[in-house]
Amino acid sequence: MVNVFGSGNSFFGRQAGLSNTASENSFFGSSAGLSNITGDRNAFFGISAGANNISGCCNSFFGNRAGLGNTTGRSNAFFGGSAGRNNTAGNFNSFFGDLAGSSLSAGTDNTFVGYFSGINVTTGSNNTFLGSNTTGADNLTNATAIGANALVSQSNSLVLGNNANVGIGTSTPNSKLTVVGLIETTTGGVKFPDGTIQTTATTNVNAILNQTTLQAGANFNIGGNGTIGGNLSVSGLINGSGANLTNLNANNITTGTLSNARLGLIPTANIADNAVTAQKIAAGQVVKSLNGLTDNVTLAAGSNITITPVGNTLTIAATGGGGGILNQTTQQVGANFNSDGTGTANIFSATQYNLGINRVLSAPNDTSNLLVGIGAGGLTNGGTGINLTFAGALAGENNGLGANNSFFGYSAGRSNTDYGDNSFFGSRSGFSNTFGNANSFFGTDAGYSNISGFANAFFGRSSGFSNTLGAYNSFFGTGSGGSTTDGSNNAFFGSGAGTGNVSGNNNSFFGRLAGFNSNNGGINSFFGYRAGFNTTGMGNVFVGADAGDANITGSDNTAIGSRAFTANITNLTNTTSIGANTSATQSNSVILGSNASVGIGTTAPKAKLEVTGGNILVASPGQGIVLKSPDGATCKLLSIDNAGAMVLVAIACP
Repeated sequence: MVNVFGSGNSFFGRQAGLSNTASENSFFGSSAGLSNITGDRNAFFGISAGANNISGCCNSFFGNRAGLGNTTGRSNAFFGGSAGRNNTAGNFNSFFGDLAGSSLSAGTDNTFVGYFSGINVTTGSNNTFLGSNTTGADNLTNATAIGANALVSQSNSLVLGNNANVGIGTSTPNSKLTVVGLIETTTGGVKFPDGTIQTTATTNVNAILNQTTLQAGANFNIGGNGTIGGNLSVSGLINGSGANLTNLNANNITTGTLSNARLGLIPTANIADNAVTAQKIAAGQVVKSLNGLTDNVTLAAGSNITITPVGNTLTIAATGGGGGILNQTTQQVGANFNSDGTGTANIFSATQYNLGINRVLSAPNDTSNLLVGIGAGGLTNGGTGINLTFAGALAGENNGLGANNSFFGYSAGRSNTDYGDNSFFGSRSGFSNTFGNANSFFGTDAGYSNISGFANAFFGRSSGFSNTLGAYNSFFGTGSGGSTTDGSNNAFFGSGAGTGNVSGNNNSFFGRLAGFNSNNGGINSFFGYRAGFNTTGMGNVFVGADAGDANITGSDNTAIGSRAFTANITNLTNTTSIGANTSATQSNSVILGSNASVGIGTTAPKAKLEVTGGNILVASPGQGIVLKSPDGATCKLLSIDNAGAMVLVAIACP
């Protein structure tokens, strides 16, 4: 490591932070932060994570090769194998999922969630892609695509699903847009296939109008919040609690009582002499008593003790003397020492350090090896390997040709023979490793069963415990990835995350027990406590506590929100559920909210669907709005003809 000037850094793994001179960085994994020089406050976890970063600041990269190409980009958050790997100078990007945002090079303020999300995008800003394989045309701005395989092709646009039906207030939409409730448009109107725009269906409007003259008889009663940009004039009284009035000018308050918290600081000149008692002085400000003594305290010298005052300093020294080890540079023959206290030495030299008959510390063979602990490095003192650091009883006991290994803890790396570039920290961490190389295991029993898996990063007790052949995995948290044997390119973060995974590849699980039961499923992205009960499903994106809890074999599904998609259906495909407790019950559907109102262009929708600031376009000729009678027995299609006349035709209810 070349680090000279940096401070507050934590580097774990071969060549992690090799060129660093900056401060407050955390790099975990082989070659993590390899090229970083002046970038501060970065957190890189996984083999080659942020390996090319030079001056980028405040980045968080988690997963194999996450943020690999970043050089000067700052404040980016990439989670998943190869996430954001080509970003060089882009800032404020958030990518979650295996290969998420992997093609982006210089865009800013983008949010991509899901496996392969944003894969075709190299430049562009302020874009949002949610779902596996969601993407857009290159160099877009303010574009949003939601749902697996969804595609947006123009800026300032939002696309829901991949040729999916959208339901609001229903879990089984049978049309491109099914709304159970009122549809309201406040401006623009409704545009029909022939290009005509309908702005009103009646002349009787019961509402407060946008006008400057007084509207007689118009009352309003609003239960929500709002903002008035101009002046509010009231000829009567305004009633309410004074506790809700803030930022008032105190000079205009003539009655009432102000609390002590509003009085501010009292100038010292306004405090009377001798008015402050000991009870009024805050703790930690002055010494008010010493071992029960108060007011003036007298120090008295005792036997062999002198007290010498000089200015404001009291020097207490012992005046007696006796035999002891002398302060000299030549050897003091026959001088033994036996102390029950503690001490400090600048340089302490000894020919050998034993505990009983067992060697506990040595640096043998002039090979840059350091062996600390009973049996560390075995009878061969670490074999013929070089650059070894073994600390702990039996650590690296069987090491032969293996070089550049660092094992810390009881039996850490005990079975390792001829392979190197491993870093094991914790009791029995990497215990079975024989052929694996470039692994970083941290925690008791972390990577315990690994035999030939390579380039893995496990952090936490029993993390990656069963892994034998899997490679390029990043597990963080107690028991994370505990059952994985030969799965590769996985990123699990959180206690118990990915515990059930056995052979699944390219998964990204974040949160305690996320992907708990997933065993052979691949390219899944689960984020949140216990998200993704999935076992063999592929290409799913579940975000939120218990999101996707019921999915077992379904693939290409997207659930965003706490307990979203919890219906007892196991094999749905291409569904999107957005909102807490939202559930899709059929494939190829997009569900927005659980009995929620949806607003486009407004933050407070007053109907099941409210569109403000634009039109609702029904673009297919002959299509329109399906209206269903209250008893559900009669349905009619509202559309217009080529002359622009309204047409109402009875149809079979969907």
